[in-house]
Amino acid sequence: MSPHRRSRKKSSPERSLQLQPATYRVSVLATALFGVAFHASRAVHVTTLLGLDADVLDTRYVTQVGGETHHVLVPWRVRGVLTMGVDWVL
Repeated sequence: MSPHRRSRKKSSPERSLQLQPATYRVSVLATALFGVAFHASRAVHVTTLLGLDADVLDTRYVTQVGGETHHVLVPWRVRGVLTMGVDWVL
């Protein structure tokens, strides 16, 4: 007895991938920062920055498949920023 092989047919039509030229746009960002710095000791300095980063143009990253647009990444319009630094001065 030989095993029978069945060929599987795809029920959906095949989609082809077509690359389009990349587009570049200007990003307009507004940033507000509030910072505090102090000396923890003679040799150690501590800095903290707290702020907001705002996207003025509502940036979105999309792909198009079969004429349909799909959002890949939609960043928040306003994002928080926290930066902390420690400097050791010799």
